[in-house]
Amino acid sequence: MLLKKFKESFVFKRFLISYISILLIPLLLSLIVFNTSVTVVQKNSVNSTLFLLNQLKNLIDSRIEKIDEIAIKMAYDSKLQWISSLKKPTEGSPDMYWFWEYYNNFCKIVSNLKDELDISLLVALKHNDTIYYNSVLYFGMNDFYNNSFKYEKMSFKEWYTYLFSRFHYKDFLPKSRVIVDGVKKEVITYVYSFPFWKKRSPDGVIAIFIDERKIQNFLREIVENLKGNAYIVSKDGKIISTFSTNSTILNNIGFLNFEKSAGYTVVQINGNKVIRTFVKSQLNNWVYVAEFPIEFVMQEVYFLRKITIIVLLLALFLGFIFSIIFAYKNEKPISEILGILKRARPVLNKEEKEFEFIKKEISNLLQSEIELSKRLENQQFVLKEVFLERLLYGHYDDKSKIEKLMKYLNFNIDSKKFAVAIIRILKEYQKATKSILNELDIYRISIEEILKRNFEGPIYIHTINENEVAILIGFNMENDEEVKKRTKVLFETIQKEIAEKYSIAPLIVLGRICSSLFDVQYAFLDAKELLENISLKYDEIESNIIWADEWQKSDVIYYPLEIEEKIISLTLAGRVSDLKSILDILFEKNFIEKNLSKNLKIIFLNELLATFIKILSRCDNSMVSTLEIKQLFVSKEKQDLEMVFEEIAKRFLEISKIMDLNKKSHNEKLLEKILDFIHSNLYNSQMSISFVASQFDLSNSYFSFFFKEQTGMKFSDYIEKLRIEKACKLLREGKYNIDEIAKMVGYTNAHTFRRAFKKVIGILPSEFCERLREV
Repeated sequence: MLLKKFKESFVFKRFLISYISILLIPLLLSLIVFNTSVTVVQKNSVNSTLFLLNQLKNLIDSRIEKIDEIAIKMAYDSKLQWISSLKKPTEGSPDMYWFWEYYNNFCKIVSNLKDELDISLLVALKHNDTIYYNSVLYFGMNDFYNNSFKYEKMSFKEWYTYLFSRFHYKDFLPKSRVIVDGVKKEVITYVYSFPFWKKRSPDGVIAIFIDERKIQNFLREIVENLKGNAYIVSKDGKIISTFSTNSTILNNIGFLNFEKSAGYTVVQINGNKVIRTFVKSQLNNWVYVAEFPIEFVMQEVYFLRKITIIVLLLALFLGFIFSIIFAYKNEKPISEILGILKRARPVLNKEEKEFEFIKKEISNLLQSEIELSKRLENQQFVLKEVFLERLLYGHYDDKSKIEKLMKYLNFNIDSKKFAVAIIRILKEYQKATKSILNELDIYRISIEEILKRNFEGPIYIHTINENEVAILIGFNMENDEEVKKRTKVLFETIQKEIAEKYSIAPLIVLGRICSSLFDVQYAFLDAKELLENISLKYDEIESNIIWADEWQKSDVIYYPLEIEEKIISLTLAGRVSDLKSILDILFEKNFIEKNLSKNLKIIFLNELLATFIKILSRCDNSMVSTLEIKQLFVSKEKQDLEMVFEEIAKRFLEISKIMDLNKKSHNEKLLEKILDFIHSNLYNSQMSISFVASQFDLSNSYFSFFFKEQTGMKFSDYIEKLRIEKACKLLREGKYNIDEIAKMVGYTNAHTFRRAFKKVIGILPSEFCERLREV
């Protein structure tokens, strides 16, 4: 059947050959890559080891250069040369001063030498039998050597003879064990004689000791993970420092030949192939060597090779099976499409290929999709304009709704402070002739171009009408005064450039500085109210840039229609805190900022009371009967108008609290019904968000939000927790197996149950049963 399908169906044949070709290519490439990886792994191991050796070489070379510099500087020090020529001072001798004076300099040198190699310094003076060691001054070399510092395999006489029997310059002793204040340690010793011109009988010796354990730690870091060895040898084959995970591998070091400055070689040691990497110092011809067995580096690669071969063969077999299945499945719908095409076009051009025809149709579809995307982009721009307009006019009463819309529209204005401005381009604008409209378009474009050129932060422009534009700017700073200053400078620049270019001076009104996008509406209303409700005479204005919160008028009430609508919506929605913020703004505007007459304040309070009556008309009668409003009516007889405002505001807040409680009560009752339904159907395998939401006529998204808000848990987590708690009880009883319990608690299969069990409890059900048996 397969052979017949292969011969008859051209589409099946193409799919099958394509799938097998696609399968073979990565398999062949993987073999090539694997063989290459073997070389790469070995090379990477060598390169990483060489890099670490080179770092260690540079570190020690830099310290030795520092030692040379300090030793030479000390050898030429006139004070040291002076005291080295003195005789051993007696107690109270005037010469004692010179020894102690140089001691201070010596201590400074010792402190400068301290680094990661734990370097120590010693100065021995032959003529006066004096030792300077680290931060201590000793009179009597024999006493110092036997009590404070001693080579384990060298007597005082041998040590003294070594120091003063010949001239030393950059001489070193390989690692030697010394006893310092009763503590054993291994050091590498550098020795210098001084002064340099006394080659036969030097006056003193400078000895510098490097803690060999510190160098050994660096060597350990290089090869410990590779199970190898690392060591440093001098040009004459002396071992300076070593670290070995296998001591038998360190042999014939003296016969090593390192002609190059760096490199590696493969050698046979004890019947094992070992990679030996080395770096040679040009400063002192020390050679830094690291050795590690090839088998250790490649053992994972060799294991991987076996696994790879098995996996490739298995993949080849399974891939062939799946190629047949996929070829058959993918051929079927295409054959059906071609059948439909043949029925639609009984006579087809023989030269026209079926795939080319399908390709042409898909191309047409994609072109249509591109055109649709462009339309959607244009619509996106319109939606942003609508969002900005509704934001400025305060049509959003929920901050979370603003954030969701910003995310959906990709409206990026994540700032700490916001400034709002309204620009009236022409002062006298009456009849919109065609020429004036064209000029206004040019002016608006110029304003936008100037803004973007002079400000790097987020800027959004909304056209109020032909002659007015609103501008929203975001600042990433905290200080209101600094934001205000920057805003003024920016709009002075706009006004100046517009005046220079078009010989007009637009009027710019700036609202208050806001800390959130939700408060932008109030800043916009401030500016809008100043432009619309105040009769301005331009010749009386000193500046064409005005801050709305600084402009004082005694005969204008601040109570825009937008604010009234906002108060009504927030009161009925039970948003007490937001409502209180708006009432505080009204009080500040009409009783503190503005110098209103008593009559105007009474008019404002009665307007506010009228808004309260509008709200009551939308509430049920039981709520209205509990509130007395006749006594709130404001007349000229009432003196304390601020107290009247507080009483009216109190009534607003009372209504809002009642609405909030009613909403919460409704939510509590709904949650109680939902939980009762869930517990009654907990072990139903159909239990899901859609299953429960449909019972209460709620959408899936709202139900998920409502459940999480009321319980603090996701719906799925809540169901899993209850089901697994029941499963644990059944497991403790020991009457049922795991598959039976999975079905009993509402899971369609044991695999899903095990996964949920481990997620909630932390272990699998089988492990839970084992622990029960242990108990």
